[in-house]
Amino acid sequence: MSLTHSIDQLLKPRLVLVNSAVGGTGFLVAPGTVLTCAHVVEEPIGEVVEVRHLGVALDAEVESRVPAAGGEDAFYPYPDLCLLRIGGYEEHPCVVLDERIPAIDQRLYTRGYTTTLSPMPSEEPSTFTYEGLHDVAGGQLLKLTSGDAVAGMSGSPLLDLAGGVVAGVVKTSRGERGGGWGIPVRAAFAVMPGLKEANARYGDSDPQWRDILRSAGQAHDSGVIVDIDAIRERTPSRRPAGVLFTVTNAGGTLVKLVSMGLEVISCRRIVAPHHDLPEGLPEQFSLSVEIDPSPGVYELLDHAHMLQPQETEGYSLQIHAAEGWIYQLSLHVRWREPGGSHLEVWRSRPFELAFTITDPGELLRAAREADPGWTR
Repeated sequence: MSLTHSIDQLLKPRLVLVNSAVGGTGFLVAPGTVLTCAHVVEEPIGEVVEVRHLGVALDAEVESRVPAAGGEDAFYPYPDLCLLRIGGYEEHPCVVLDERIPAIDQRLYTRGYTTTLSPMPSEEPSTFTYEGLHDVAGGQLLKLTSGDAVAGMSGSPLLDLAGGVVAGVVKTSRGERGGGWGIPVRAAFAVMPGLKEANARYGDSDPQWRDILRSAGQAHDSGVIVDIDAIRERTPSRRPAGVLFTVTNAGGTLVKLVSMGLEVISCRRIVAPHHDLPEGLPEQFSLSVEIDPSPGVYELLDHAHMLQPQETEGYSLQIHAAEGWIYQLSLHVRWREPGGSHLEVWRSRPFELAFTITDPGELLRAAREADPGWTR
């Protein structure tokens, strides 16, 4: 049986079709408990909506919706989540939720009830690539590319194919650009008391979920996850450029972080910064490096550091560099098990940082270098 077929069979008994005034998809997170988007269910708290699970129509009461009402535009306010309760309905499997943010470039798989090829809603798959967190009023959304969030997928689960867990909820598409936006599971845990504990009791004990995903080697049984949360350019106030990232030991044993490095892959002259990205995680451990406009690797962590099982640490890397250059950079993290000799290496995708020119004389020199024929 192929992995795709196995995962489809895994999700199918955990999905529900929400037949509310708007309609969409939901999924079972605890006995008789369905998580979906608030904008999928227009009915107020206490009202009953119809859901269909494996073709059976069931009455579900709107237990909570956050926020209780939509805003003035079509983009429902954050976090856009709703819990439905099906009374006396407990003999069913549940998904496994995880509040950790997926790794950059991670594939997230979903199935939702759409009418793409038929007038009656049927399950349609989509596989997204996680690009990073996007700040919005009230929180952060998962930015998704590659796949297509089709109408009807709102409220469907985002299955992290590497972690073997549901890491988010599909919110909406990104229009003609493709992809979509997702709501992190941690947002649901923050506004729905008891959900984390209820899912932990019933979800992870499901042997089918565990066996299919772990036997396929998809779950993080061991290893280190590095997640770049934000890249910030140098600001007009001359604050250093920075990279905010976390390092997580996702296994059950100690790992030793051997080194971290920042590689300058290439660089080129500019006359203005090319973008300005927001900050992300709060600063925990601060690293600092001064780089030159030439290729090379700079050591950031020069001593071994133990990371406990399931421990996450945040890092704020401050980068100082000559003004007037765009640097193409890559972050490296190396680790091994204590006493072991085999090194694991993680490298980020190349990213760019621009350093603003504030000296008019430097701006003139950079312009002449960019175009030697320019005389004014």
